[in-house]
Amino acid sequence: MNTICFVLANAFPVKKGGAELQAYNIAKGFVKKGYDVHYIHQSNDDVVKGIGGITWHRLPNLPRNYSIMFFNYPKLSSILDDISPDIVYQRGKNPYTAMVGYYCKMRDCRFVWGASSERGCYNRFDEVPKKQMKRYFNWKLGIYGIKSADAVVSQTKRQKYLLMKNLGLKSHVIPNGQYVPTGPFIKSIPSEVIWISNIKRLKRPEYFIRLAKELRYTDARFVMIGRPHWRNEYQNKLNRMISKVDNIEYIGELEFDEVNSLIEKASILINTSTREGFPNTYIQAWMRETPVVTASFDPDDVISNKGLGIKADDFESLVRSTKKLIVDTDLRKEMGKRSREYAKSVYDIDKITQKYEELFRSLL
Repeated sequence: MNTICFVLANAFPVKKGGAELQAYNIAKGFVKKGYDVHYIHQSNDDVVKGIGGITWHRLPNLPRNYSIMFFNYPKLSSILDDISPDIVYQRGKNPYTAMVGYYCKMRDCRFVWGASSERGCYNRFDEVPKKQMKRYFNWKLGIYGIKSADAVVSQTKRQKYLLMKNLGLKSHVIPNGQYVPTGPFIKSIPSEVIWISNIKRLKRPEYFIRLAKELRYTDARFVMIGRPHWRNEYQNKLNRMISKVDNIEYIGELEFDEVNSLIEKASILINTSTREGFPNTYIQAWMRETPVVTASFDPDDVISNKGLGIKADDFESLVRSTKKLIVDTDLRKEMGKRSREYAKSVYDIDKITQKYEELFRSLL
C-alpha cells in the first residue's frame, strides 16, 4: 500500500468543520509515515496547494445537492484514474459517498467510509414519503454509498451499535484524533468559559447566552466562537440577546490555531448541542487541561465515567455544574489534569493514524 486518496466535499483549511479537520489530520499522519497522499475536494481556487505535504485536487464548487453534485463525477473519476489509489477514504454521508462507492465498485478499488455524526448511522429514507422523490432519492444514494464500502469506521461505540441496528453494517471504532500540544497551559484570571461551534440551531447557542446571564454575578467571562448563522434573522436575534448580557462576548469565526490559543487559557468548555458525532473541541479542550460541561452530549459516557468534566441533565443542572467549576478551582484543575492524560492516551493523532494504517492494510 503506497497511495491513499481522501475525498470530501470540502478541505479543512477552507471549511473548518469536524469531518474536514479529521480527514486533514489523518491525511497528514499518513504523509508523516511516508505515504503518497491525495485529497480531492470542491473549491474555486488553490488556497490549500502545498499545505501538509498533501497533493490537492480541485473539483468545481457545486451546491451540496445530489442531482447537481453528480455533475462532478466525470472529473472525480478522471482524477481517481490518474491517481490509481490503493485506498479511497470518504467521510460523512453526502453525494460523494455514492460517487466514491460506485467508482470503487467499477474499478475494484478498496473504499473506506467514516461516519462523521450519528445522522449518517440511520436508514431514515424509509420515513420520507415517496412523493418527495428528491429527498427519497438522496437518502437512497447515500445508503448505497455507505453499503458499498469495504470497511466502515464509526467514531463511538454508540455509532457502531446504530450502524448495525439500522443498516446491518459492522464497523471499526476509531475515535477522532488531535496533535498533542506541549503546554504549559496558563489559565486566565478571572476564569474564561468558552463555547465553540459554527452557529446552528441544533447547537443551541441560546443556551450559552442564557448561561452567561444566569452567572453574571460571578467574575467569569463568557466567550462564543464560531461562524455566524447563514440566516441573518437568526444571527441578528442572537446578537440582540448577547447585547443585553454584559459578561459575554461573541468574536465570530477564528483560525484553528487562534481557537486553540483561547482554549489553552479557558477554564471550562461548554457544549449545548442536541446532536454531535464526536466534537473535536472536546479533544482540543482535554488536551489543554480544560474540562467540558455538556448540556446533553457525552459520547460513550466518557465525560461521566472518566471524570473529564460534567454532564448536565437540563439547563438548571448546566448552570449549577458550570458555577461549581468556576468556584471550585481545585476540582477544575484536577479535572483538567485528568482530561489531558486521558486525551493523550486515547486521542493522540499518531495512535489514530496507526489504527487507520492497520485497517487499510487489512483490506489489501
